[in-house]
Amino acid sequence: MSNWTQNNRAHEATWKTLRVLGLLGKKVSFDVAGPTTMQGLRMWIPGESAADRAERAAFYAAQMDDVFTEWASAVYEEVPAKKEAAARKTARQAMADALSSKAKTISQLGVRVDELYKFPSETT
Repeated sequence: MSNWTQNNRAHEATWKTLRVLGLLGKKVSFDVAGPTTMQGLRMWIPGESAADRAERAAFYAAQMDDVFTEWASAVYEEVPAKKEAAARKTARQAMADALSSKAKTISQLGVRVDELYKFPSETT
């Protein structure tokens, strides 16, 4: 498991994307964001049903996937082109699971993003 660091492209992309999508305030620093739990995101509505939360999380996970693959030019880790649709589904579900988990932190989401995507200029 990697430490939450701005030198990691997946971690930085996670933080920036959450800000761009309006889930984190634009002034929330990288260091403050890391230990923030999902219930601290703007998508979290106290008292909301688990089904509604899961639906909202799936929506934002799809948005994050689009940002990573279309704008940040990330690819799915070690996935042949013909398996890309399955990798997309897996990545989106993994992020949705994290986003809908009250106790998960943004840094944990970033670690998961790092496992799922390879960003340009990553060395490993």
